[in-house]
Amino acid sequence: PTQRFMTGRLVKLEYSRHASKAKIMKSNLIWVIGICAMASLLLYLNANILTITVVSGNSMYPTVENGDVLLVDKVNRNASKGDVILAKIMDSDREYIIKRVIATGGEEVTIDYSKNAVMVNGMLLDEPYICLAEADPMLDLDGVTTINYTVPYGCLFVMGDNRNHSADSRNQEIGFIPEKGVVGKIRGLVC
Repeated sequence: PTQRFMTGRLVKLEYSRHASKAKIMKSNLIWVIGICAMASLLLYLNANILTITVVSGNSMYPTVENGDVLLVDKVNRNASKGDVILAKIMDSDREYIIKRVIATGGEEVTIDYSKNAVMVNGMLLDEPYICLAEADPMLDLDGVTTINYTVPYGCLFVMGDNRNHSADSRNQEIGFIPEKGVVGKIRGLVC
């Protein structure tokens, strides 16, 4: 009788070990599936809806600073005046830039460096966001005090908020930004 009881107990323990391993395997499988689903969701969001980018440089100071992490809305890419955007630069050493949209296709931009003034279609822009840390927040380019631009249709004219330290549409290397080059609008500071 003792032998039979012991054998039954061993069978019960062996069954219990198999059941416990099966529960652990099932639990691990659920975790792996959950992690894969979350990773797939994050990849989809990053590719199509939202992404983050890290600011490199101070061309948009004081709005954003070097090292800031920004949230980019990739769904609404139709940029309008005043929007801060992330754009891919097609023919430049820079891969991406973060700039403010000053004008859209068909508009006339006049920059009067002697007055630190930017006008679009003859209307002076109110620009409370520009960097005023320097005595002259917008130094002239190569001695030119006033310059005019006509923005081609399908393009944007962009400038950094820190005008003296920004490579933007005023610079031949950057020039006008094709609307198709807009990755998305900056929606906020992550950290």
